[in-house]
Amino acid sequence: MRWNLAVRRHRGAFLMLGLLVAIAVPAVLGPMVAGRPASAVEALRDEEPAAAKAEAAGDEFPTYTPLPAWFKFQSKDTVNGWVADSDVKSMTEHAWEIWGGLTTLTKQVFNGQKMPIYETWYDRNEALSPPQTVAPRLRGARRIRNFELPKQLIHTGALARQHQRLERALAATALRPLLSFFDNVKYTEEIRKEIQDNKYYDGATLQKINDGWGITPIADRNLKDFPDTSVMLKPTYVYASGSQPTLMGYWSGPANSATPDTPGPGSWTSQMWVVPPGFDPSNFDNKSLQLISLDRFFALKLTQDEIDAIKKASPQRLPADAKAGDYMVLVAMHVSTREIDNWTWQTFWWSYSKPTIPSSVRSRVSAPFDNYQVAVGYSFLTAPGNPDSLNLVCFNPYLEAGFDNSVFAKPKQLGIESNCMSCHRCAAWPANNASYIANGEIEPCDSFFFTNNTKTDFLWGIPFGVNPP
Repeated sequence: MRWNLAVRRHRGAFLMLGLLVAIAVPAVLGPMVAGRPASAVEALRDEEPAAAKAEAAGDEFPTYTPLPAWFKFQSKDTVNGWVADSDVKSMTEHAWEIWGGLTTLTKQVFNGQKMPIYETWYDRNEALSPPQTVAPRLRGARRIRNFELPKQLIHTGALARQHQRLERALAATALRPLLSFFDNVKYTEEIRKEIQDNKYYDGATLQKINDGWGITPIADRNLKDFPDTSVMLKPTYVYASGSQPTLMGYWSGPANSATPDTPGPGSWTSQMWVVPPGFDPSNFDNKSLQLISLDRFFALKLTQDEIDAIKKASPQRLPADAKAGDYMVLVAMHVSTREIDNWTWQTFWWSYSKPTIPSSVRSRVSAPFDNYQVAVGYSFLTAPGNPDSLNLVCFNPYLEAGFDNSVFAKPKQLGIESNCMSCHRCAAWPANNASYIANGEIEPCDSFFFTNNTKTDFLWGIPFGVNPP
């Protein structure tokens, strides 16, 4: 097989570029919902029938809130300058500025908890739905957050293989962490509007675009560029009990794993008990591991409606006794902005030891978001333009560490060698010809990946979330 990829493999010599910081500055909330003034939303509600008004009596959908006024997107020239100079310091400081902005708490409350800005953004399903189905957010219908199994785990069968490996590796282990991962992909208004304006939610529209390229070179077969201020997120959660300690592993490197080549979360030998608020540790017999307060995580308290929705969709993914008041605990988040054409990539995960926060952004940090570590990947290579440089690695231990080579199109690659940018470069409609690649540069003209496809500007949400016609 011939590969049109400028990839030079250097196993074991990968970079995990880390730095840290978060933010908590009160946001100035504008009276806008989905681009409409508050008065327009009230008018919509007045037009709803009595049943819809009754439905709105519970917790409502949040008012969409942009990043705070203090946050500034950087120009392409600035960010590309960092990339050209390998200025990791500036990249990581900016990554933490982004993190601080999207985790700033708003004044909005859902289920008794203040909502960070990112929680007010659009779910993938909202952004990719026809206009008439977005109405629940506008009319203030009862909100049920949409928790799904991360697509990369089911798209490639990676989760099933990971479970099989763990069953073998942990056969003699008494304590086994619960492997119930959920995500709730988020898009900003800029992304939602671009999808809606161009009908990218419609498989027939996308197929018409794809069928109409004719002799257009492969490199130019793209959806329209999303706006430069677009932001997309992949918050990832694990379930935790609200009444009893929950066993969780935490990342402390591949060596501390039962499967070091594929060190997915369930294989981690560094473990802890996560203790919910109000629980008396003296009533807990199993104290062989450290007890860590749930307060060190950002965690979403679940409603009974959400518990019921998850059990209906995936009956085996929650304990039988799961109930309202249990939690979705934030353990990881991919964060990407379109400040450059290849987007910026930063990924965050919960860290047992608090990271060292750069002084330039320390004032923007507040607990519990200062418990999350970061890696950045703003390019395919450590020295862009130099084919002799190393492939840049930027992966999340909760999301990609468990991937074996069967996930990737190129032989002998593993998840712990992956780069978010390389993976998302492969996103195309209806699907690219080889699915994922772990790392290395992928040219827009690559015929191996993109023959008979339309590139979706690094958004996997479109090929994953839109049904073919």
